[in-house]
Amino acid sequence: TNTFSVTPTQSVIPGNGNLTFEFAFYPTPESLSQFGENIFGHATAYMSLDFPPELEGNVKRLQGRGVEPLRVDFNAGITHPKIEITPVNSQLEEEVLGFVFPASKLMKINSLGQFLAFKPSFQTFQQVTIQNPTKQKLNFGIILPSQIKIVDSSQLPFDNSTNLHTLKQNQLVTLKLSFTLETKQMTSSIQNNQQDWHLQTNKDGHKYLIYKQAPN
Repeated sequence: TNTFSVTPTQSVIPGNGNLTFEFAFYPTPESLSQFGENIFGHATAYMSLDFPPELEGNVKRLQGRGVEPLRVDFNAGITHPKIEITPVNSQLEEEVLGFVFPASKLMKINSLGQFLAFKPSFQTFQQVTIQNPTKQKLNFGIILPSQIKIVDSSQLPFDNSTNLHTLKQNQLVTLKLSFTLETKQMTSSIQNNQQDWHLQTNKDGHKYLIYKQAPN
């Protein structure tokens, strides 16, 4: 099978007329392995004109392949479909899946407001929308860090034959995610200067500990 095709392959265009041609792209595993995701091609057309009446002294007009061809260059590319994941009511300025909570949530406080100890763990929640913006059904898997779990995936269809989630074209669903923070793990990450953790102060002076997991 050719990678490109042109329809119609031959036609008659009347004087002062026009014709629309359709160029189709048929990627194959062979063409992708040979040329990569961007494939270049061209179409060559040979033009034949009607012969004028034969008059003495006239020069004969060249026809078909005797004439320099018309050439149209084109290229086609393949882009990988992507699922759009958007946090709902995110407190982060960047488009990342983030969990924001007051640092005080990690502390045990007595009735007098005095700090007693750090809690061994803390859990918070975040909603995200997942949308298939393409014009075809997509199957995909979800890989999350160990701290993040899907609380309820009932809205997200699952294909048992492929063991993958599936979304129809333009379909959008909402998921609720939980994030569990282990205090020991957080302390170790901050001490090792890992980029997942950020301590920020808002305009009111409240300190917030932010965990970010950048999308793939």
